[in-house]
Amino acid sequence: MYLILAGILMVLVGLGCGFGAKALWRGAPKNWPDVIASDAVARRTALGLLVVSVALLVTGIGSALGQLWAVRAGGVALAAFVGGGFWGNYAIFGDLRPKHTITNVVIAAVIFGLLWFGYPD
Repeated sequence: MYLILAGILMVLVGLGCGFGAKALWRGAPKNWPDVIASDAVARRTALGLLVVSVALLVTGIGSALGQLWAVRAGGVALAAFVGGGFWGNYAIFGDLRPKHTITNVVIAAVIFGLLWFGYPD
């Protein structure tokens, strides 16, 4: 049950990263007043988000299906999500944006806990 819930949450986070990648793919959105990044930086950030999105989607589905490789790889994908979130916020907004990065850390911690408790002995 823990792995299924962890997998669902990973898929949801992966979808969120995918939507973020889509929003940044054509460059820095002009209607976001707090964006300081150039179009090139926004595109590179979008590419990173896309990679993390795919990793979370694949490992989330695999974890929900009880695949051990996916549980292990999911931990790496979550670490990339949190680390990339710190870098991405700074690159796009010029600030770590504590409300967003703390939220990322908390979500990842919950998922890590579910993966830990669901991991078979």
